Amino acid sequence: GRGATEVRAHLLGDMVIVRSTGIFTPTEAHLAVSDEGRRLIKSARQELRSIHRGEVEQIVGSIAQCEVRRSY
Repeated sequence: GRGATEVRAHLLGDMVIVRSTGIFTPTEAHLAVSDEGRRLIKSARQELRSIHRGEVEQIVGSIAQCEVRRSY
């Protein structure tokens, strides 16, 4: 995989908000020019998120030293 070019985390009350930019690979950037390509990217990312959600929430909870109740 490849990471984002920029990541910013913000604490807002009891929430951690993370914004990432530069997250498309060159292939994804090429696909994103069409509606069908955007749907394909979205579907693939949703599948990856469902596979790795627990692991990511555990990592964020460990760093923030709290329980992750929801993530989007």
